[in-house]
Amino acid sequence: MNNKKTAVVRSAIGSLSSVGFLKFLEENGFYLAGADISDECVGRFFTDSFFKVPKAEMEEQVWECYRKIVLETSAEWIISGPENEISVLAKKEKMFADMGCTLFHPSLDVLETITDKMNFYEFAYENGILTPRTVLPDNPELKSMDMPLILKPRKGRGSTGIEIFNCIPENFNPLDWDDYIVQEFIEGQEYTVDILTDMEGRLLNCIPRRRIKVDSGITVIGKVEKNKELIGIIESLVEKISFKGALCIQFFHSEKDGRYYLTDVNPRFGGGSFLSVRSSESFQRNIVNLLKSRWDKLEYNNYDFKELSMYRYYSEVFI
Repeated sequence: MNNKKTAVVRSAIGSLSSVGFLKFLEENGFYLAGADISDECVGRFFTDSFFKVPKAEMEEQVWECYRKIVLETSAEWIISGPENEISVLAKKEKMFADMGCTLFHPSLDVLETITDKMNFYEFAYENGILTPRTVLPDNPELKSMDMPLILKPRKGRGSTGIEIFNCIPENFNPLDWDDYIVQEFIEGQEYTVDILTDMEGRLLNCIPRRRIKVDSGITVIGKVEKNKELIGIIESLVEKISFKGALCIQFFHSEKDGRYYLTDVNPRFGGGSFLSVRSSESFQRNIVNLLKSRWDKLEYNNYDFKELSMYRYYSEVFI
């Protein structure tokens, strides 16, 4: 039972960076149904109810588990975490919609473009979006690319599975890396841009932040920055592809040529996105009004935010 509060299912609450967002939702009067693949997760201490869910690879079990969660909690939204789970849930977007529950993520066709990195780089090239030069491991052009190069999974999140090499190994066999892409390495400052759109893909908020220190793929020191060039790139991107909900989009600012290269589009809140949320009262209001279906109160194209810095530290829960 959720006492008629707007119920939100938030998955991947085992992530240490998830707690700030859970507290934000609790502060704003939401009923929180937490989900994770492990019982041993810190986020369960900050939710109204907890559900253990299967790994994304077990698609049928995932659909049935989330169906039961929605029925039990009368959830109106699912905000997932891992890209692979987001894609699995998107396959049943209509089923959840028929139950009165909306996914806070892009539709499946958009996910197939942005979560497969090779698909996205081809899309970006066709639409004039600057990205690092990218090829498949069996492409003959690989030998002519400037070093160093990055070998990364076609699908995946964060830094998992990424390798950097300064020369092509003598024993390099493309067949061993058929689920990977090879990309030129951009030396420079890393940025993430957090965006929020309505359910029709219209831009609400756009906040760039500089990633100053990263630990295990999560920003532990960051600073919000009023970067008009990055905001302009995002405005152009949103016109070309229909996003929904919250996304974090990663860039590198090249030391070599001073340009911004888009490297990843993540269809979710990122580990450091809460810095952007806290920096902008408009971002906060828009999240709450979206989740409470107050469509007439949404604030569009709002880039008004404070240039906050964030320093993360550990905290403990004792039971």
